[in-house]
Amino acid sequence: MFLNRFTVQTKRFFAHPLYIFMLALIVLMTITYVLLPAKEQSAAIRVGIYNADDSELGKKAVAALLVDDSLYTFYECNSEDDLKYDITSGYSECGYVIPSGFFDSYVKGAYDNPVQLYDMPKSTLTLPINERFFSCIFSVCAPYIAELAIAPYGIEADYGKIYDEYTKSDKVFRLEPVTKDSYRFESGVYKLDVPVAQTSVVLLVLSGLIAQFMFLTDRESGKYTMLKKSELLSLSFIMSLAAILPVLATGIIACLIMYGVGAKLLLVLVTGTVMLPVSVLLSQALKKSTLFVKALPIIVLISIVLSFVLTLAM
Repeated sequence: MFLNRFTVQTKRFFAHPLYIFMLALIVLMTITYVLLPAKEQSAAIRVGIYNADDSELGKKAVAALLVDDSLYTFYECNSEDDLKYDITSGYSECGYVIPSGFFDSYVKGAYDNPVQLYDMPKSTLTLPINERFFSCIFSVCAPYIAELAIAPYGIEADYGKIYDEYTKSDKVFRLEPVTKDSYRFESGVYKLDVPVAQTSVVLLVLSGLIAQFMFLTDRESGKYTMLKKSELLSLSFIMSLAAILPVLATGIIACLIMYGVGAKLLLVLVTGTVMLPVSVLLSQALKKSTLFVKALPIIVLISIVLSFVLTLAM
């Protein structure tokens, strides 16, 4: 008896255009996701540089930044406007404009044309990037600054060689930026997020409610006058099962394809399982289809809000 009633009710739902649309919507969203080409997204933190100082020291300092082995990827921009555009568009975390004659002034101790920093208010990495940027510039300029400092004393030693020995020797104390343990950044692959899990949750709720609305409508029309109370309860359960099960199976398959085994798959599975008894209890409590119709939009709206809130928290 159970199997016969389940089969009849399943055929009844599959004959309804709205129900077919609900299933097709999940399938279509999954197919769309699968067919969308994956895009690569670099995990590097990009920092722009516009260098207006064409001196040899300026070129040397910028070259050192470009090959700098750090968490940040420095790159050159063709103009100050290009630099600003990269920052405002989110391509770069921040950027530096090095004015003409900066390095000559810096080495001589004049600071009337400083480097300009551009960033966005939301940036949280400006301070550590500043440290890396100016540390690299100082490392390049330090020998020239020291040479000017000792020149008045007439020291004729090969200063450059002595400086390298002291700065690169492990026997001499020096400050060096280091990273604990190893780190590696790789390009990630991402796809457009299609809300299959959220849609499945809402459709599971909707399918259970539609099943009970149909049950109440049938009962009010006199179709089940010959059935006992226990048989009515059993039929109510069968109708929800027949409506929910295909949507649940489709949602599970879609979530496995898109997300694999995880929290979103569990959310869909729990929703389908919980909605089965809840929909039956609602129809038993409200008893009339008119009351059920009034409550249906509110329940669906709540399920939409909860599904998106829960999936965002995962």
